[in-house]
Amino acid sequence: MLLLPVAVAAAAALCGAAVCVSCLHGGGFLTKDSSARRRVMPVGWRTAWLHVLYLLLGFAVLPAYAIVEPGLAAPIAAEWERWGWIALAGLAVFAAVQVVLLYRRAVHAMRAEMDRRLRSHTR
Repeated sequence: MLLLPVAVAAAAALCGAAVCVSCLHGGGFLTKDSSARRRVMPVGWRTAWLHVLYLLLGFAVLPAYAIVEPGLAAPIAAEWERWGWIALAGLAVFAAVQVVLLYRRAVHAMRAEMDRRLRSHTR
């Protein structure tokens, strides 16, 4: 029970990492092959729901800490509060990185779809 906030934050970080990997891999950002960049698909619902789950778990860290906090000794509670705010700031930055990656993949997919449609009409 003592590590409940850590477990919730770790689950959130795992969901966030999955979103980032999905955007980087599916968006064609990790390849230099131009034909792979043309096959970019839009962001899927699984990735969008993983991002929502990340946000929910990120917000659930504070209630998890509120559940555990009454049983902590004063020095340990002070340490948890100090590191907790740093962890929440990290979760917020990670959420911003996810939004940027989701946006870049969506724009990349839109441009790839426009290229495909324009090529099909010019033939």
